[in-house]
Amino acid sequence: MVAVVISTPLNVVFWSGQTGNVWGDAVFTYLMANDVPIIIASMVDEAVVDIPDKILVSVLSFAIYKNLPKRLTSLYTMKDETESF
Repeated sequence: MVAVVISTPLNVVFWSGQTGNVWGDAVFTYLMANDVPIIIASMVDEAVVDIPDKILVSVLSFAIYKNLPKRLTSLYTMKDETESF
């Protein structure tokens, strides 16, 4: 939602409310044709694009992390010992 709130005013100022994404802009066009205010149409446009994107990236990142080899992840575990040179 943070990305939606930050991106919406920028989209309105620089690109007349559109995101440049086919799905989002189709929703934006539909809403504008039905007399929805530009800020609301742009916010919905941005949400249609950003929210699924953030969910997908989070799930993929978690899946990659869980499938990393134990040899690699063990290098980054917290140990009580401090190395000395």
